Amino acid sequence: MKEGARKVAGYVRVSQERAARNGYGLGAQEQEVRRFAEYKGWRLVRLYREEGVSGYRRDRPAMERLLADAKSGRFDVAVFPSIARAGRSVRDVIEIDRALRAAVVERIFRWAAEGRSLPAIAKALREEKAPTRNGGAWHPSTIRGMLRNRFYTGRVEFEGELIRARHAAIVSDLLFERCCR
Repeated sequence: MKEGARKVAGYVRVSQERAARNGYGLGAQEQEVRRFAEYKGWRLVRLYREEGVSGYRRDRPAMERLLADAKSGRFDVAVFPSIARAGRSVRDVIEIDRALRAAVVERIFRWAAEGRSLPAIAKALREEKAPTRNGGAWHPSTIRGMLRNRFYTGRVEFEGELIRARHAAIVSDLLFERCCR
C-alpha cells in the first residue's frame, strides 16, 4: 500500500437471511470490498454493516453513519459491493450519490484551506478517479472556479447581491473565506 493511499470506507448490507444463504451474505460482500480496496492500493479505514435492513428503508443507521463520516472527511472514497447494496430505489441511490459527491466538494475546500496547491488537488482527485459534475477530468482551473463560487455556501448572486439560495450549503462561510485568502 502506497504512502498517502486513499482512505476508503466500505458499506455492506443484507436484508434477508436468504441472501446470506445464497452466498451473498455480509462476509462475501466484505471480502469484495477488501479485495477492491487492495487492488486499488487504498487503505480500508471503516466498514459499515447493515444486517437485516431493507434497501427500501430510509432509516438505515449504518448508511447514516457513512454519510455523516463522509461529510466530516473521515474517508476519501466509499465502496459498495454493488449498487443494490446502496439502495433499492433510484431516488435513494441518487440521493446517496449526491451526498457522497458533496463530500468531494467539501474535501476540495478543506485541502485548499490547508494550503494544498490547485495542481496537487486536481492530481489527487484524478488519481482517486473522483467524478466531476460533467464527467471530465479535474484541472487546476476547475478547482479555482469552485473555490471562488459562493454557490457552495448556499448563496447565489442576484442583481449584484448575494442572497440565500434554495439549496443547502455544502461548505461553511468560514471555510470558504479561508480558501479565498
